[in-house]
Amino acid sequence: MKKFFLLLTLVLMPLTSFAQEQAASASDAKQINMGNWEIGGEASYFQTNDGDDWAIYASPRLEYFFLNRFSAGGRAIYRDGNRISTETSFGPSLTYYFATMETSALYVDQSVLFVNPAGADDNYFAGETGLGWDYFLSPTVALGPSIRGVYYFNGGTGVPEGGLAFRVALSIFL
Repeated sequence: MKKFFLLLTLVLMPLTSFAQEQAASASDAKQINMGNWEIGGEASYFQTNDGDDWAIYASPRLEYFFLNRFSAGGRAIYRDGNRISTETSFGPSLTYYFATMETSALYVDQSVLFVNPAGADDNYFAGETGLGWDYFLSPTVALGPSIRGVYYFNGGTGVPEGGLAFRVALSIFL
């Protein structure tokens, strides 16, 4: 539980700088308005202190803004490690940008994924609910952290347990 609160604190620390920024309306954040596209993805790498365990994660996504601040699309995921089986996943995603500032934005997103573990007979479904912060390096490029709740369902034996994940996201808005 202590690790959860430490991770949550680290993710929320950038929010303290928002008090100094002037809030912008949704129309000022033109990159998250209806009719635009977002091409992006997330990545993470994990290694234990002794170097015995490691895992990599990569997740490209493509979304279309069907309303101001709301985008929908799809994502794919590749996950591998020395103590987990290689997995590929894909499915729909939905994102809502609920707070925009002059150079940053907060968002929540939800994905439902079909998971195909390599060498396994059973496929299953997974869900990811995320909270992220985009810092705009330019009007069309954003970089920032996200924290995600990952949960698995509709699987037999061998389905992993859910948990929390911390990732880095990069997005390009067109």
